Amino acid sequence: MEENKELVKCIFCGKEVYLPFKCQFCDGSYCIDHRLPENHKCKNLWKSKESSKERKNSPQPVTSPVGDDDESSPL
Repeated sequence: MEENKELVKCIFCGKEVYLPFKCQFCDGSYCIDHRLPENHKCKNLWKSKESSKERKNSPQPVTSPVGDDDESSPL
């Protein structure tokens, strides 16, 4: 039995690929060479830069290690 594999073309260069990469910012399908927003001149590249800035500027939650409670510590 022969498998019916569909090739998808990279939107940027037209290369046919079995497993295309989908850009999370523009939803386009790309080959391995153009999978990054910078490499396919993504029209929504500014979104990736903004989300990167937000991650850097957002405060990280402070958590204590497991078992480091005041209640469980013997006096």
